[in-house]
Amino acid sequence: MDSDFQESNLMHAVNEYVYGNLPGLAMQVGERVRWHVISLGDEQDLHGVHWHGATLLSDGHRVDSIDLIPASMKTLDMVPDDVGQWMLHCHTNHHVVAGMTALHRVYPTMTKRGEAVEQASSGSRIAALWLHFLRAAVHSSP
Repeated sequence: MDSDFQESNLMHAVNEYVYGNLPGLAMQVGERVRWHVISLGDEQDLHGVHWHGATLLSDGHRVDSIDLIPASMKTLDMVPDDVGQWMLHCHTNHHVVAGMTALHRVYPTMTKRGEAVEQASSGSRIAALWLHFLRAAVHSSP
């Protein structure tokens, strides 16, 4: 089979979703969010993961992107401070062209009556991302 045809039909996913269709990555301004990012694949799957609209804390450093090699994992902490829908994607050109993008949405912090407030939430969430066969979920901690 033609190798160009085979390559053109490869998809690179975030939690098995491509082209920004991953559901469930929602959080509020001021909420503590922990991201577990896992890279799967072989030696061709080097990832440069980039979050738009926020910075994260990784090993004591403020970042908006990280590098991952295959079979590796990093844990990052985020406290979103900018309302909106933001892209999360891989900077490896053929990965992003083949679908390795997701969206995370940041909502204003809400009171019990539904009024937006600009204060930190006491809740925490965990987002687990697997690159290549990515699985992610945002969970509230007790």
